Amino acid sequence: TSIGFPEADVCFDVGQGLPFQIPFPTILITHGHMDHASGLPYLIAMKNMQSQPVPNIYMPAELVPHMTDIMKIWAKIDQHTYSFNFFKVENGRDYPLKGPYFFRPFPTYHRVPSHGYTIYEKKKALKAEYKSLSPSELGSLRKQGVPLEEHFNERNGSYLLG
Repeated sequence: TSIGFPEADVCFDVGQGLPFQIPFPTILITHGHMDHASGLPYLIAMKNMQSQPVPNIYMPAELVPHMTDIMKIWAKIDQHTYSFNFFKVENGRDYPLKGPYFFRPFPTYHRVPSHGYTIYEKKKALKAEYKSLSPSELGSLRKQGVPLEEHFNERNGSYLLG
C-alpha cells in the first residue's frame, strides 16, 4: 500500500518498497503493518547507496523504537551504517513539506497505533473588499502598507489506512 504526492515530495506508506518511492525525500507511515511499512529498510538502503538526501520518515510514536531496532539489525546484516531520520508524529501538529505544502496527522482507528495524514497548501488571495479596485489603486494601497491579501490553507487530500 503506497501513494506518492510529487508536488509536495511526499510518499504515503511504502508497502514492500518499490522503485517509484526512492526519489521521495519524505515518507509518512500510517501504521506498522508489513503491507504499509516493511519496505522502509530497502528504501533507506537504496537512498543511501544512491547518495540521495537523508530521508525524513514520520510515523506513530510507538513505532519509532521498533523501526530503529529493525534498522540496527539490517545495519549489522549489511555491515553498513544507514542515514535516516525517524520522527514521531503528533495529531493536529503541522509539519513542513516542499514549497507551500505541509501535512497534519489525525487519529485513525486500527488494531495498532495509527495516523492518517492531510496535505495542505498555503495560499493567499486578494481580500474581497479590494477585488473591485484597479491595479493602480491596489498599487497605491500597497505602497501605504495596507495588507491586501488574506492567507489560508487549502486541503489537497487525506490519506488513511489503505
